Amino acid sequence: DCGLLAELDRFILEESLSQLEVWQKEVDYPLRVNVNLCSEHFLLEGGVAELAQIVARHPTVSSMLRMDISEEVLRHE
Repeated sequence: DCGLLAELDRFILEESLSQLEVWQKEVDYPLRVNVNLCSEHFLLEGGVAELAQIVARHPTVSSMLRMDISEEVLRHE
């Protein structure tokens, strides 16, 4: 309701990828991380680009990211 959900998602995505980089250096097998995203990113102009920039900052683990997106995005016209 206060409009901070998208900001929180961006923070969680950044922190998740940063932590994954740390963990990946400590183990010999590939790890994965799942991040749930709210629909706001896909409804606001530039929202997807912001997510892409975050992922681009972590190229060594970007392929290990799974993004879960609410079906609400598909229902929105």
